[in-house]
Amino acid sequence: MTDLRNFSKYKNAENKAMINTYNESSLHETLKNLVAQESNAKTECQIDGAKWIFDVVDNFENVAEIQTGNIGALNEKLKFLILNQKNVRVVRPVIVEKTIKTIDENGILKNCRKSPKIETIYSILRGLGKITDILLKIQIDVLFISATETRLFSENPVQLKNRSRRHLKKYVPIEKSLGDVFDSRTLKTKDDWLSLVPKIAQPFTTAQLSKSIFDFVKIDGIKMNESSKKRAANQARLLLWLLEKMNLCKRVGKIKNAILWQTVREN
Repeated sequence: MTDLRNFSKYKNAENKAMINTYNESSLHETLKNLVAQESNAKTECQIDGAKWIFDVVDNFENVAEIQTGNIGALNEKLKFLILNQKNVRVVRPVIVEKTIKTIDENGILKNCRKSPKIETIYSILRGLGKITDILLKIQIDVLFISATETRLFSENPVQLKNRSRRHLKKYVPIEKSLGDVFDSRTLKTKDDWLSLVPKIAQPFTTAQLSKSIFDFVKIDGIKMNESSKKRAANQARLLLWLLEKMNLCKRVGKIKNAILWQTVREN
């Protein structure tokens, strides 16, 4: 993978926030175009009579999909590509620095602030349960980025169009745009996936893994706060479940009521 960190600063003045619309096209479009530049590939292509349009396809029909959310949502698309013997790559941005801009209905800036939330590589795990059978057949490139989210202010708490909010809020997100790419990490091989388990004495419990993730999770150049480390540590149970499904981790006993786990590495 070409090191996207070499791109200094990304601006996207062409894509302006669309009032009353949740539009992540700026972030998605910018990453799509950057990935396409790596190998002089084409964007928005259809191959082999598929019903889908694919984000980036090079001259050898290697396919890259940009996914800003749940990777499991690409389930059918990815399995189609694998069945048709295509090399498949998913590029998943993880926001480690977020600037939040809130505007009113006239587009006037009301406030601008830094979000305390820092995502980590463990943030991508949710939703992968749908595709555990193909995780070792695809490549996931995780990009650690900064981004700006533009929100439209509302006087009253509002629901999103997809009705996904459990608690109503006084804004609607309308745009995300890319800032910098700080670092990247690839998940492809068994060792790549096992690297998500920090160095820890084996066998270990879920609680011990959680503590190890809390102690060792880091992103180069980013100062981790406690709440972000806790969110990463809380993914320990999900991580073990995924690794077990991938035959990279197994249960080897119990200590009191806690299951003992051990990673499975090839000799």
